Amino acid sequence: NHTLVIEDGCYIKNPIIKVEDNFCNVFIGSQTSIEGAELDVKEDNNKIFIGNNCMLSTGIYISSSDSHSICNMVDNKRINYGKSVHISNNVWIGKQAMILKGSFIGTGSIIAAGSVVTGSVDENSIYAGSPAKKIKDSVIWLRERI
Repeated sequence: NHTLVIEDGCYIKNPIIKVEDNFCNVFIGSQTSIEGAELDVKEDNNKIFIGNNCMLSTGIYISSSDSHSICNMVDNKRINYGKSVHISNNVWIGKQAMILKGSFIGTGSIIAAGSVVTGSVDENSIYAGSPAKKIKDSVIWLRERI
């Protein structure tokens, strides 16, 4: 009961798409290019959403889960449930970046090579580092060199 949607005009090279558990979804919007990415969606009802006109470099890892449980020692209850990942339209993700569970990347943003995103990224901003932090705002990016 999983869903995979790849819209028109996408270029996807060397993908690894892993889906586990139940009712998980992967959506890749139109005109998106992916040079090499592992999309790992698991835990019931989670999603990896990638918007239109996104550009992902090589070695990208996107996951909705830690894969294994982390429990509180007091009551042995799990504390690290999976969460969906949302990458808005016109996002550029640099080589070897990791986008982890619960991340939300705003429209027009840039994730620098090697960065690790674990939360929300503002629109039209550049984030870099591990964990990724905003280093510049009020930017746009274009596929072509001008």
